[in-house]
Amino acid sequence: MKKLLLILPTLLLANIEKIEYKGLLHISPISANNIIKIKIGDEFNIEKIDESIKSLYNTGYFQTIKAIKKGNSLIFECLEKPTILKIDLKNASEDLKKALKESPYLPKKGEILSKEKLDKLKEFINSYYLAKGYFNTIINIEVNPISSTSVKLIVSIKKGEKLLIKDVKFYGATIDKNELIEEIENRPRTFWSIL
Repeated sequence: MKKLLLILPTLLLANIEKIEYKGLLHISPISANNIIKIKIGDEFNIEKIDESIKSLYNTGYFQTIKAIKKGNSLIFECLEKPTILKIDLKNASEDLKKALKESPYLPKKGEILSKEKLDKLKEFINSYYLAKGYFNTIINIEVNPISSTSVKLIVSIKKGEKLLIKDVKFYGATIDKNELIEEIENRPRTFWSIL
């Protein structure tokens, strides 16, 4: 978490007369006032200001937040995370594109960029190809800034090798091999598995 608190303790003797925000895009100053832990009329209190920065940061909207005392005003300078303006899927099959559109893992245009969401997208794509028998699929997500407030995502997929299981051997099993094979997901390929 990147946060900065630029207030000198010797200047913290007055009460807050005004709270300002710079750099808000997705939330209003009224909403921000409801989130922070310090209010107009309170003393300049470093702990409360620090808690306010943490509360704002925990909304998930911000990359950095600074608190600055200017006279009897408290100014929060915020840099919000960019929003996703465009998403390009490179080397994705039509089936995968359809599965992504039906899943909650593909970020939507206008959504705030989130590392957690990108990690879940990678995990979904990898699981999709793994279920189809492709191992070691490489997924690269490139984040290209379009402006200071928006980005373009380029999701490049390199399918791994398709592996075929020729034979399965069980050791120590007292159950018939054919019964066990019916119960497992990965089975040896047979003539009928082509159909």
